[in-house]
Amino acid sequence: MSSNLRQAPRPILGEALDRWAWGLGTVLVAIALLLVLLGDHSTVRVQSFSWQGSTVGADNGAFVLTFNRPMDPDSIRADDNLVITPPLPGRISWAGRRLVYTLDAPAPYGEGFTVALTEARDRPRQARCNQL
Repeated sequence: MSSNLRQAPRPILGEALDRWAWGLGTVLVAIALLLVLLGDHSTVRVQSFSWQGSTVGADNGAFVLTFNRPMDPDSIRADDNLVITPPLPGRISWAGRRLVYTLDAPAPYGEGFTVALTEARDRPRQARCNQL
């Protein structure tokens, strides 16, 4: 007994488009997973320094360091990790990602100064999330 029933032809364009869409979706999901798993590994850096390349005098009562990410204020202390050569006594205050160092006395005119940060750390992600 033979049957004269024929199968309907498969649409070739539809299959190719489906395969392409599934492939693209798979690639996008893989990229998203990689981004989530690898996380943000950029290094901490100073984006701007208000005294950079300028002449410092008595009218400069403070300098500002702007970082590329939120910092742990406890890791930057004027006595330990923030080293100013020659020493300029002052105090640190924070405004978001900006560190403001306010001088106790005017800076001596005509001297060169070096500002260095040692062992400064960014704020842990958990602490950043809790502040929001």
